Amino acid sequence: MKGTVSQEELKERLFVLEPQQFLELYRLYEKLGSTVDVKVEMQILRRRLVRMRPRRALTFTRLLCEPFEAFLVNGQPSDPGLVSRRMCLPVARLVRRHLSAAELVRFEQRIAALKPDDGAAKVLLGRDLWEVAAKILSDLRLSRPRTPGDPQPRIGLLIGCLQIGEAMVTLSRGIPEGRVDALDEGGAKLLVRLLRTLPQDRTGHARYLMALLARRLENPASVMAILQSDAGSLPAATRQDLTRMVRGEIEAGVEAGVAKLAAGGHGAPEVVRQAERLLDRLGQISASGAVGPKMQQAGSRIASRLGGMESLSDVAALEPSRQDQIRTLLSVEQSAGLAHAETYRELESEIGNVIRLGARIDRLGVDNPLRAREVALRNQIATRQAALLSSLPQVPDEPGARASARAGLYGLVRMVEMLDGSNAAETLRCEGDRILAG
Repeated sequence: MKGTVSQEELKERLFVLEPQQFLELYRLYEKLGSTVDVKVEMQILRRRLVRMRPRRALTFTRLLCEPFEAFLVNGQPSDPGLVSRRMCLPVARLVRRHLSAAELVRFEQRIAALKPDDGAAKVLLGRDLWEVAAKILSDLRLSRPRTPGDPQPRIGLLIGCLQIGEAMVTLSRGIPEGRVDALDEGGAKLLVRLLRTLPQDRTGHARYLMALLARRLENPASVMAILQSDAGSLPAATRQDLTRMVRGEIEAGVEAGVAKLAAGGHGAPEVVRQAERLLDRLGQISASGAVGPKMQQAGSRIASRLGGMESLSDVAALEPSRQDQIRTLLSVEQSAGLAHAETYRELESEIGNVIRLGARIDRLGVDNPLRAREVALRNQIATRQAALLSSLPQVPDEPGARASARAGLYGLVRMVEMLDGSNAAETLRCEGDRILAG
């Protein structure tokens, strides 16, 4: 009999299963519990599951958590407006424990009988569960004294989302998956309809709908324009309150992001990514109205963090061994081009990030340390340009040397184009080609 297989062997076997077989196996693992061995193998299974993105089997916990799915994060939440995914199972157990035996059986039977494609029935079932769960959690919160470290804001978020669970789920489904810049016309009409039909005692809960949009949209500030132009059937005071809610959610997210950015611990690629997203959000706030002192301070902190970094380059050069392997497969011209591409690779990334992030900082009207950095880069490129042009007349008249010189010239042309525009770049290219042709 063959002994246990390694993780690599297990992964290989699991990834060649037919999709239906794989899903059956995954659902079997879900029922096995949470032993250490099962957790390890579940991690391997999830790698393929992420690629397949199947419709997952409905469970009590998944249905319960759907109204606040947008606020769930892996690991420790960065601000009170987010919830650790690890809270889902404890919250579900708490709700189950306070349901009567008959209620629990009824919910489980309805979940088991639900057809996967019956979205309307799922919402009806969820509405019953969310209402009961919200009351259970609300009663428990009122009956328990607060203690240090008690996650009251997060429990409040869960209760609020559950109390308007149908609206939260409906709006979430009305936004396409993936990167969405703003609500389309259909999404805008859906939002206004949901706001109009909120129960009278739940109108204050509209802030959870606004928070959902702040999480799901790349430009949540666009919702403010919708509230002003497409929400004519809403009272003016309501529109103003909702606009303040949206702005408040965006600003809270920016503040949390800036605190995380300032804490450090990340390399240049992650810092650049986070900073760019935060600067975009600040730009959206600015475009929708005046920027308050707190957001001005946030912009200054981001600029200071970027200005204090040794490098903003977010690429790594190829390892020398990898370069050698590639060169053996390339012609003389291509090999020379590779060498110079590697030389300019990090510099090109640095220039691109300094210009792009610097432009975003400029729009905020705060001190911009990246402008001095851009001047230093321009001086560096000018020095390289002078050195290159003076060296071109001495290039030996043989293919390898000429190919290397031309590749170096064209790499520098790209840097000049980024900093000084296409006319300056074309001037350098023509001058360099003329020297090499002579």
